[in-house]
Amino acid sequence: TTEFRGLIDRGCAPIMGEIKDLSIWFADIGGRRVPFEPNELNDIASAFEGCLSLKTQLKGYSELLPLMSQWTEKIADLTELSRAIRDVVSPDDTIRDSASKELKELRGKIAKLDAAIKERLQRIMNAAAVKDALENRNILERNGRPVLALKAPSRRAVAGVVHDKSQTGQTVYVEPQAVFSLVNELEETRYDERREITRILWSLTSMLAERALSALMTAKAVVYIDATLAKARFSASSEGIEPSLTKDG
Repeated sequence: TTEFRGLIDRGCAPIMGEIKDLSIWFADIGGRRVPFEPNELNDIASAFEGCLSLKTQLKGYSELLPLMSQWTEKIADLTELSRAIRDVVSPDDTIRDSASKELKELRGKIAKLDAAIKERLQRIMNAAAVKDALENRNILERNGRPVLALKAPSRRAVAGVVHDKSQTGQTVYVEPQAVFSLVNELEETRYDERREITRILWSLTSMLAERALSALMTAKAVVYIDATLAKARFSASSEGIEPSLTKDG
């Protein structure tokens, strides 16, 4: 506390920032049944980076912090883990296309199928026999499937499956038969995409689990440093003085 008080008095106290407690994620990481979500991984990477920034600051004052330096050294450099996370997870908590070759290919296929479905639906809507049957010219969605809004009396203008009706019954929402196979293939590809994302998240989670002890040691050190800095700030605000302790009682 006295060492940190000295830094405060010199106007060079370390900046802690908002470092989340790593033990939140690492205390029971070995028993996880689901992988970390992208937002959790970004928080973990930010915590790693914050811890390393704190260590860098304190090492710059190592001569003034002989006792605290023992705790500073307990902060592990987990840069390779934070980089691995940043390479996979975007700042908006989505998985990057470049996370794996398979994911990039799947997303490319999804984009092509989606475009093909929209193009085919547009052709159907432009057909002379369908134009007057449409309630509107928007491609809608029901039960996760693309549908066209048709006037109920003209429902048979488009061959397909009715997924829904309006409350008045005047509008029916039909998935054209012409896009069945494309939509099914799109759903299968999206399933494969989700499965690949889960695999990627498990890979990162397993990588983090391997360094759990280092992360927990880092968490303990940072919590101690944070608490000690708080005591030093209180000391400064109350003009406290370290007492001299006698040895004879």
